[in-house]
Amino acid sequence: NENVDVEVTFDGSSKNHIVLSDKLSSLSEYIDYYGSFFNMESTAEINGVTEYVNIMSGTSEELNPFIGSDFKHLQNDEIIINRDFADSYNLKIGDNFTLLIGSNNVEYKIVGISEVKGIFGENTVFLQKNAFIKSISKDILDIDLSFLDNEVYLANRVCINIKDNVDLEAFIKVLKSAEFYPNSIVRDPSDVADYQPVLDIAVGIMYAAIAIFVAAMIFVLVSIINLRIMNMRSEVGIIETLGESKKYMFKVLSIEMFIFSVIGVLIAWIACKLIY
Repeated sequence: NENVDVEVTFDGSSKNHIVLSDKLSSLSEYIDYYGSFFNMESTAEINGVTEYVNIMSGTSEELNPFIGSDFKHLQNDEIIINRDFADSYNLKIGDNFTLLIGSNNVEYKIVGISEVKGIFGENTVFLQKNAFIKSISKDILDIDLSFLDNEVYLANRVCINIKDNVDLEAFIKVLKSAEFYPNSIVRDPSDVADYQPVLDIAVGIMYAAIAIFVAAMIFVLVSIINLRIMNMRSEVGIIETLGESKKYMFKVLSIEMFIFSVIGVLIAWIACKLIY
């Protein structure tokens, strides 16, 4: 997201999950360009295969500066897909692409293929926002928006590129003020500190999983060793009865321990690869 200086969006604790971007018109002296997008997750039916997709809706005119493209204005039944989908399923401009919108399968015509970059991430498709919001308002948002003539300012993610002479931290403070978006998340996407609580939870879960895995492995190994010692006692007695020497018994047990050690090292190496 190298072209996004500030992002206005929401999380689980936000009071507002909808952002009205028309408020930004009063800050035109600070903003180079911005995009007002409404995003949601859904699935697509591609050549008989169901794929997870991130639906991004807006106007292509807003999308273009963020990804360095020049896509034309989209009609209600047109869609832009990413290069991964096109290459994986041999899709080309002019082909049809079926999305699950609410409870309905809706067919779109592919009119553009974008590289995966910036705000146009993996598994992303792009639609014209006005028609998209009206189609999901009742099924998903549980709001009747059919009376609206223009949903261009309605969003759940606004991406902003500010002018070079604007102080980023001061601009973010303005956006967080009561006049603009006090109940939304306003952040610099490149600032890792904003994501630190989520990262801390993820790291904690990872360490807990590792601890449980290690404890389980120790329990299993101790159980195997105890069983093996019990079996060895009877085996030693049988071998001694057959007249074999202690040197022979030591050789057999050494080979066995070596095999167990190799297996243990392989399991540990595979576990480390999976974790890291």
